[in-house]
Amino acid sequence: MGNVLFCLDNRMGNIIGEQKKALLNLKAKAVGSESVGGKAVKKLNWSDSTPLDEFDGVTCDLEGNIVGIDLSGSAEVGLTYDLNDIVVILGPHLKEIQLGNNKNVTGDLSVLSVCTSIAVVSMPFTSVTGDIEVVTHWPQLAKLDLQDCVAITGDIIVFSDLSDLSELSLYNCAEVVGDVSAFQSAYKLSELKLRHCNKITGDSAAFEMDGKGTLSTLAIEDCPLITGEGAKSARWLPQYSQKANDAEGSTWDSP
Repeated sequence: MGNVLFCLDNRMGNIIGEQKKALLNLKAKAVGSESVGGKAVKKLNWSDSTPLDEFDGVTCDLEGNIVGIDLSGSAEVGLTYDLNDIVVILGPHLKEIQLGNNKNVTGDLSVLSVCTSIAVVSMPFTSVTGDIEVVTHWPQLAKLDLQDCVAITGDIIVFSDLSDLSELSLYNCAEVVGDVSAFQSAYKLSELKLRHCNKITGDSAAFEMDGKGTLSTLAIEDCPLITGEGAKSARWLPQYSQKANDAEGSTWDSP
């Protein structure tokens, strides 16, 4: 038994070491500015002497597995990377990944298919590519933001089986297709933003969700193939109107 535990501890130590090395390599390649808009840029505290669970933007569980990574806005510190560069971080333990607001982030979403416990994927304003079919590997997905990821493709039918989905933004993902009936049973969905998804079709009656839904924010501007009462200027109900949405303020909107 002692040898087994030693092997497990040694294996975990190697994994943590590889994850740390991957992040340090990102930092080593970074070309950042000392200041942005007159404000000093915060320096990442990543170093050989810093424990992985104390790295800026990294959350680990008690066993040392990375369960959360938040590199949002990392363009300011000069991080330029492909999803394959952080593949060692990805896996069934990861529950949240946020890489938004950095056009220097590239790579195909399919790399994340191994993240079978992921609940939050936020990559707005990045240059990631790929098919949204990858969400079929994420049964616990609650929030997905791919705003302005213009090379994203796929059919929204893949969202029909995600019972925990609460927030979805495909704003400006103009190559995404499918019928909005995919959201007919998305009873937990509270925010849905499909602006400029001009290939998405269907009757907006699907958003009524048989009266069982919790949808409070709906943005379907410039979706000419979505028809029905909900697609008219009133946006079906007042709380779904863009005017109401802007007045309330939304963290999913671009600055």
